[in-house]
Amino acid sequence: MEKDKKFFSSPMKIAIFVIILLVLLFLIAWAFIGNMSPTSADSLSMDKCIALALENAGRSESDVKNIRAHHDYDDGVSCYEVYFSDDKYKYSYTVDANSGKIIEMDRELIKGEALTNNDNSNDIGLEKAKSIALSDANLNEEQVSFTKTESDTDNGIHQYEIEFHTDKTKYDYTISASDGSILDKETDNFVQ
Repeated sequence: MEKDKKFFSSPMKIAIFVIILLVLLFLIAWAFIGNMSPTSADSLSMDKCIALALENAGRSESDVKNIRAHHDYDDGVSCYEVYFSDDKYKYSYTVDANSGKIIEMDRELIKGEALTNNDNSNDIGLEKAKSIALSDANLNEEQVSFTKTESDTDNGIHQYEIEFHTDKTKYDYTISASDGSILDKETDNFVQ
C-alpha cells in the first residue's frame, strides 16, 4: 500500500494527466485536420473550380494566362482561390469547393492598359455609372442598397466608385467616367 502512495504522489499524477491530455489533444487535432481535407468525396476538384471561375469571367482557358489555384478556407468554408489574367484584366476568384458557388470575385484593370482622359466633356454621369453596375450584376435599383456612389480620379483616369449590396452579396464597381467601361469589380457573398 505504501508503494502505491508513492507511485501516485502529486507530481506523478500531474505527469500522467499531462501525458493523457496531450495524447487526447493530438488525436482530436488529427481527426480535425483529416476532416479539413479538400479531397473528400463531395468536394469539387481544383480543375472544376478553375473552370467555374473562367466561365463566370466569360473566358476560356485559351483566352487567359498565368492560371494559378490553391486550396484554402474562407470563414471555415473549404474553397479554392483561383487567379488568372488576360491582356486587360487580372482576375481573382474564391470558389466553394463543395458547391461550386462563387464566394468572391475581383476583376482589376492591369496598370498601364487604360488611356488617361482628363477631358470631362464625355462624362457619362453618376446615374449612368450606377445603371452600368446594376446591369452587370443583373439587378435593379429596387433590389439593392447603395453604400457608396462617388466620382474619383485615379492615375489621371476619371471614374465612378459604386458600391451596393443585396441581402446576400456586396458589389463594388469602378466605372470609367469617359466611356462607361468597368475598370474593376468585386463581389463578396455574405456568410449565412
